[in-house]
Amino acid sequence: MRRVSDSARPARVVLVLGVLLLVVAVTGIFSARRGLQVQKGEAISIAREAIDFEPTGTTMRLVRQGIGGTAVWAVSFSIPAGGTFERLTTVVVHAGTGDIIEVNRDR
Repeated sequence: MRRVSDSARPARVVLVLGVLLLVVAVTGIFSARRGLQVQKGEAISIAREAIDFEPTGTTMRLVRQGIGGTAVWAVSFSIPAGGTFERLTTVVVHAGTGDIIEVNRDR
């Protein structure tokens, strides 16, 4: 004979796991923005100062870098040429201070 509490147990486990997953997802969303003082437009302006050409393409993304998970903007400026690039420079801007951390130039 099956007890009512035994049949309800899997539903409770699924509910608890669902709530935990939701908490982890929300925490991840907010932690991705933690330390973000420099907004997207500002990061582009700061990064543009580190290049010496007029790009035809600009892409960027907010990423975490290093052990502490420092928020940085990776801003790429390019001039496409066929299946490759005539010029490509990626500038890494600290999302908290606006300092340029790194400049990578590929010709």
